[in-house]
Amino acid sequence: MKKKYLFFYVVPSIALLCNGIKLTAQSANPLVHSVRAITTDPQRQSIDLTGAVEDVSKRTPNSSTYKMPGGKTVARYSSTIINYPDANGNLQPIDCSLHSTTNGWVADKQPNACYFRSDRSTAVNVGGNNVFVFNKNATVNGMSLDQQLEAMESSVVMLNLSQGIHKKLSFVTDGIETDYIFDKPLDNGITITEEIEVPQGCIFKKDESNGAELNGGWAGDYVLLAPDGRSILLRFQAAECYDSKRHWCFASYNLQKKNGKTVLVTSVPDTWLAGATYPVTVDPLVVGTTAKWTGGSTVSCIYPKFHGDSILVTIPPDITITYFTIDYAYVSSVVITYQIPVNDGIFYLKTPCAKTDTLSCANSPGGGDTAGICYLVPYEDFHNPFTCCYSPSCSPQSFWLGAFLARRFGGTGCDSTTIWYSSGRYTGFQYYFSAYIEGYTDSVTSLTYTPTPQCSNNCTLTMTANLEYGVPPYTVSHPWAKRDTVVGSYNSCNSTGKAVMKLSIPGCPYTCGSFDTISVPPPLVIDACGDTVKNVPVKKVVLKPAPLITASPDTMKVCSGNAISLNLNSCIAGTTFTWTGSDKTSGSGSTLTDNTLDTSSAPMIVTYNVVGTANGCPDTIKAIGVINPNPNPVITGKDTITQGLSEVLTATGGGTYAWTPSTGLSCTNCPNPTATPDQSITYYCTVTDSEGCSKTASITIDVIDQTIIIPNVITPNGDGKNDVFLIKNLQYYPESKLEIFNRWGDKVYTSANYMNNWDGGSQSDGVYYYELTLPTSTKYHGFLQIIK
Repeated sequence: MKKKYLFFYVVPSIALLCNGIKLTAQSANPLVHSVRAITTDPQRQSIDLTGAVEDVSKRTPNSSTYKMPGGKTVARYSSTIINYPDANGNLQPIDCSLHSTTNGWVADKQPNACYFRSDRSTAVNVGGNNVFVFNKNATVNGMSLDQQLEAMESSVVMLNLSQGIHKKLSFVTDGIETDYIFDKPLDNGITITEEIEVPQGCIFKKDESNGAELNGGWAGDYVLLAPDGRSILLRFQAAECYDSKRHWCFASYNLQKKNGKTVLVTSVPDTWLAGATYPVTVDPLVVGTTAKWTGGSTVSCIYPKFHGDSILVTIPPDITITYFTIDYAYVSSVVITYQIPVNDGIFYLKTPCAKTDTLSCANSPGGGDTAGICYLVPYEDFHNPFTCCYSPSCSPQSFWLGAFLARRFGGTGCDSTTIWYSSGRYTGFQYYFSAYIEGYTDSVTSLTYTPTPQCSNNCTLTMTANLEYGVPPYTVSHPWAKRDTVVGSYNSCNSTGKAVMKLSIPGCPYTCGSFDTISVPPPLVIDACGDTVKNVPVKKVVLKPAPLITASPDTMKVCSGNAISLNLNSCIAGTTFTWTGSDKTSGSGSTLTDNTLDTSSAPMIVTYNVVGTANGCPDTIKAIGVINPNPNPVITGKDTITQGLSEVLTATGGGTYAWTPSTGLSCTNCPNPTATPDQSITYYCTVTDSEGCSKTASITIDVIDQTIIIPNVITPNGDGKNDVFLIKNLQYYPESKLEIFNRWGDKVYTSANYMNNWDGGSQSDGVYYYELTLPTSTKYHGFLQIIK
């Protein structure tokens, strides 16, 4: 089984605090988080920085700040350095990857270079040109090993030593971990020897504060001291052994001199091997001092007294925290002949916002009745409420994260030999007291435009932008909006805002299928720190083709009695039309017809609201119908005239006049022609007004024949025929004078106003002479015979 080695940087959490906000402890329910004892591989994960872009200007030896895809900010803070100064003094990221040299490979992008040499030995630079060499001429149970290179990838080297024995070299910051992996039991236990080379003047010795004597050897750390005997240059950590079921123990070291060389002998306890389940891994770790937490190990005290340690966490500016996780673990002793159950430990965590309840492995699903490690379940989120009291801020904020450790039993006072926290690794896992924060600058989490799809002649959109993170409030503007809007606040650990804006589409309306879509530019979102949301997408709104309709003509004038008829047209086939008129008429179809009559004396104006609809999209126009009243012509003049005489006829009520027939008229297109008909006749005059409306009036003229006809005989015998002297048409000449004479010239009858009533009187038959004088002075005379 291949062992997984995980190295966790200390990444303090990120919280934001606006200036002037007072921090208050949260007195709500205590935090309850999960812990477990190490009995199975917890499958921890490193921080995923895929796609991250580092802000180099914010780089420090112990921190790096990254922008993630989508706007998230991740700040890494470490009690061990993660950036080192290069030869020019510029900070560069530590990279433990190996690259080839003339004598093997080296991981030198870090303060102390680590080497894998061609002879399969390893070395760590401890300053200047001085190196500490180990893994040289290694043997197992006295057997020389044929160390064949099996694989090399990045910072890991796999060696095949012999059948069933493998060696894994993992290059970490300023250190190298060596795993000897045994697939099956060996005949005589497991004893590993290897030569080490100590730089001249340096001292390689036991660390009396980190280990104990066990089975004639040292179960603990060795340190490399500088020639002054005080400064630690390198630590050779105790070798842990563990099997496939995560049962574990410490191996013991013996430092020997052989043939002028320094040999380190590592022995695995036979009693532990007897119960081990293979494969078995022997795991020493050599690290430089820069990889060790500066606080070192921390002690536990007898409950209820706790011993506390803190790390300073700095919250980057301009973000809202979304995630805050903590790594913490304590270990109980297995070095001496007795074991301290891991569930005897108890601890709690605290920030200015809140604290957990007391935690231990007493109820851990991993068990806690034996010695081991108790750790927080990986990647639990402590953001709520551990950092919720830090409102987003435009400036960095810092706070202390504390871990407080105690134990229920074992030993006296406060010590680090029964239950303690150590910055070292346990059973192949690194558990630094650490934390990290994830957060985001302001972000548009959703952006919608409604309605969509929409008619291409609808010129307004409603934009809804949901905003999160960053430092509210957010100022939102859009080139299609009349004014900006300011929204958003920080509440219940979240920064949110919702901007709803009315947009006016430029160039709209679009008709007749001129566009299938329109591209809507993104809004500009700026938070309280002046940070602008990047990469807001341009979105497309689908358009349904809208018609453009017309009426031909758009204004139609008719005279009363004639129908209004308008042709309705559209640029999109299949458009349906409906219309309503102000005269309460309505209809549908591509022809608008209205038969409304105007009986008033003034024009009647009808407004038609015409709606053409295609693809569910309407277009509306106004069409006008003007119904003009017909004129009311009047003709004046005598309706009776004497034949041969004339009469002036006068027509009124219009602008133009047309007379028919033309017989006897002096003109046919004037309002007052002179009529001289030779017989009775009816004249018609069509009167037309300025709007072209016309009406016809008529006048009938009786032409009277007034010719005087005088008979030459009368027979006054009472038979009703010719009984009187009847002068025809005399009635047209009143006041006519009639005189009658006998043959002798005697006047026998006279009348100043003859009424056609003389019957001869008493005169006898015979011939008489008459004289008739008309009022016109016209005289008639002749002979009249009376026959009785």
